[in-house]
Amino acid sequence: MKFLSASLLLFSATAVTAFAPSYNHLQLVRSNSAVFAAGGATQEETEAERLLRKARELRAAAAQEEQQVHESLTKKKADRDAQTDKLIQELFFSSTDLVDNLRKKRPGSKTLEAIVDRLDEREVAAKGLDHVKFKMVGEKTEFERVKENTQDQAELERLDGKIDDLLQAVEILDKEFMANKKAKGESYVAHAEEEHWGGGKCAQHLTSRVKEIRRERSEQFQKRMEEFREAQRRKDDDDHKFKGYTDLGNLN
Repeated sequence: MKFLSASLLLFSATAVTAFAPSYNHLQLVRSNSAVFAAGGATQEETEAERLLRKARELRAAAAQEEQQVHESLTKKKADRDAQTDKLIQELFFSSTDLVDNLRKKRPGSKTLEAIVDRLDEREVAAKGLDHVKFKMVGEKTEFERVKENTQDQAELERLDGKIDDLLQAVEILDKEFMANKKAKGESYVAHAEEEHWGGGKCAQHLTSRVKEIRRERSEQFQKRMEEFREAQRRKDDDDHKFKGYTDLGNLN
């Protein structure tokens, strides 16, 4: 009986030893688990990097597209300005009278608007770029209009009074237009005539446009000036508060 029990114990120990994982096997399992975990972390990091790269590519593409749109608009404006400048040269700086030139070319109201806008733009550019600058006079802040660029005196003299000359010439043509309508017994103005020629009120429309352009420029200047004033008021308030804190600190 004792012999049988000893045999059973020996068999059990041998079986357990045979099926129990060895130390090396356990180390291998742990190593593979660590590699798998590290691999998962690497995959997550790669995905994050891919998303960041994609975001950078999208930003770069958007910036490039925006630059292309800007360049396209700039080129279109340059082309329009060149065409308008050519027409200005032909109308104002030829050997014939401005009214005769307008009568001959008969530009439409939209073209006349472009001429007015371009003359004003060139005149402003010739005067130099205005901006607001503040300076301290004692303890008082004063604002003044300054120019970044020097004046182009030759261009100013060349353009001097040209907008007024255009308005007067167009007014003459408006009167001729209405006189011709009356001579023909036409008491109405056709829609096409009003759209293209201004219906006898082109000079009036252009005069309103010039006033609006100048008013907007004045308002923009006043707005910039007020922004400087507000910024200076905030700075003065902050300086005053800081001085108050310093004084309290000195009392302590």
